[in-house]
Amino acid sequence: MVIADNHILALFVDSGQAQLLFIVGDPLEEPESIVSPDLENRTSEFNRRLDIPGRREFIQQHGVLWVSTGLICEETQMVVELEGAGMLRSRA
Repeated sequence: MVIADNHILALFVDSGQAQLLFIVGDPLEEPESIVSPDLENRTSEFNRRLDIPGRREFIQQHGVLWVSTGLICEETQMVVELEGAGMLRSRA
């Protein structure tokens, strides 16, 4: 199961109920634009608020409660468009 909305994910994690998502979704598949396994990555929406109790612990459950996925189609298209407009530097 993919939850591609930071607010929905945060409702469960911030209330201490992240395991319910695992029970339903076994494990969650999350794009790195939403949550990153790298605690230093502040570009992912979820990672911007690591001051909220439970978020660091959830991120550390990468591979157990959740796994990373690539960008969703819309995000990939946006990267291509922004690179074409010169608004985003290529990582290559």
